[in-house]
Amino acid sequence: MKKYFIEIGTSDFNTLEHLAEQGWQGIFVEPDAYYLNNLKKFDDCIYEQSAILNYDGTTQFINYDAEWASENVKDDIWTRGVGTTNLDMNNMNSNPDWPTKEFEVKVKTLNTLVKEHKVSKIDFLKIDVEGADTDILYDYDFSIRPKTIKIEVAHHEFHNVDVEDFREYMIAKGYTLYAEDDFNSQDMWFFDNK
Repeated sequence: MKKYFIEIGTSDFNTLEHLAEQGWQGIFVEPDAYYLNNLKKFDDCIYEQSAILNYDGTTQFINYDAEWASENVKDDIWTRGVGTTNLDMNNMNSNPDWPTKEFEVKVKTLNTLVKEHKVSKIDFLKIDVEGADTDILYDYDFSIRPKTIKIEVAHHEFHNVDVEDFREYMIAKGYTLYAEDDFNSQDMWFFDNK
């Protein structure tokens, strides 16, 4: 049986495409169609234009105008990964003169995504959604336990997330924690102990 990944918040750089190239099956999830369409297409992968959060419905999504940024921002790579559903606190506020695109996007939970696509196992789950990462995992029922989870915990303060409580929550779920630099690192990895 092939290994399976889910990547939530792909943008179009630093993605899990390398796993698909190695024969993994998976789901790429990205709210912005511009970036989702830039991904290399693999037969065994699903490309889902939606936002994964802790509810099902719709919401507004805001991002820098990708075409404008690619032409006008030196080293535009960072502008491609900062889109958000949190319109009150978003990265676009730091450059208010830059053009943005705001649009409605379908929202679903990780539970809904897994059920809709009949996912039976998750070998690697990567979440990078500008601060709402922990909300997704607090809501998830873990009926299908990801073997490895990588999340970004940057921007947690804007979502009222207590990172220490979240770490304890994941440890109670049977995961061990690894942080790339230290436990205040933006990237955290969780490994299934079972």
